[in-house]
Amino acid sequence: MKASGTLAGLLVVAWTSGLGAQPTARFALSWNGPPGCPTAENVRARVDGLLDGGASAGSVADVRASGQVERVDNGFRLLLSVGVGSTPNSRVIEARTCDELAGAAAIAIALLARSTIESLSTPSTSTGPGDAASAEEPKHLEPAPAPSHKPDTASGTKEPAEAPPARLRWLIDAPIAVAGWGSLPSAGLGLGIAVGIRWKALRATVGGEWWLPQTDSDSGFATRFTLQSGRVQVCLTQAVQGLELGPCLGAAAQRLAGEGLASPVFSARSHTDIWMSGTGGLFASLPTPGFAELRFFAEASVFVSPQRPRFVIDQLGPVHEPALAAPRLDWGCEWIF
Repeated sequence: MKASGTLAGLLVVAWTSGLGAQPTARFALSWNGPPGCPTAENVRARVDGLLDGGASAGSVADVRASGQVERVDNGFRLLLSVGVGSTPNSRVIEARTCDELAGAAAIAIALLARSTIESLSTPSTSTGPGDAASAEEPKHLEPAPAPSHKPDTASGTKEPAEAPPARLRWLIDAPIAVAGWGSLPSAGLGLGIAVGIRWKALRATVGGEWWLPQTDSDSGFATRFTLQSGRVQVCLTQAVQGLELGPCLGAAAQRLAGEGLASPVFSARSHTDIWMSGTGGLFASLPTPGFAELRFFAEASVFVSPQRPRFVIDQLGPVHEPALAAPRLDWGCEWIF
């Protein structure tokens, strides 16, 4: 009879523990993310695996979680809310991939669920056979301190997965359409390409441009001008709602070749010169919807040349000298790796 009484007491305790986890307090998960990201079922399965058979995610008491994943410039951002009952705790986590965010969310949920299971399974100090008072015993034990590191980690004071450190990324700007004034006798058009890096707000590039040749005529004398240019520059950008905007500074080298066209009276002569310029401008770029690795950019800049060449035709005098300040517009595609 004594053994029977003990068995009955255990059944009562088990029954009351089941009641504590039963009413509308089962594990609830709401999860939304872009196409291709893990689903709510995937996150729930990860939580089950982390609980390691202690309790399934569908039977954990009072744990509620919701996750909203959105795409950002450097990867993905998760707004995660987890908590017990009606007191959720929210935090924002960023990662390079959706899968990393799903893993971080599963860890946070599983830690909170495990601490809840431990608090519910704390043995009662009552030695009675189990009555209404023993059924309420878990409520009296609930404020008892649990191991400090688990509730602290799940409650948000220490995030299970920190945002990954900003990494160096390579970029290629191609194709680039360019328009310029001041370096050639009239407004010029050309094509360019550039390579560079991105790191946090820093954007550094080195590139070159090839310009359409121009022919300038004066008093019956004709000169053909051909221009190539190269530039190294650094920009500091700030992202606002996906739009990147920031100032740029750099240095440029320009090579201009002037070739006189032969006539029945005069023979053709040519001259080539290279000069350096300081550059400054404003850079802006926009992301491509659904494809974070491609951005469209535009830049307005000015080339300032304190020293510049002068092209002279014999018996005629100067025919062209590049401007002190030469404005330029660039626009094109930026591929990020």
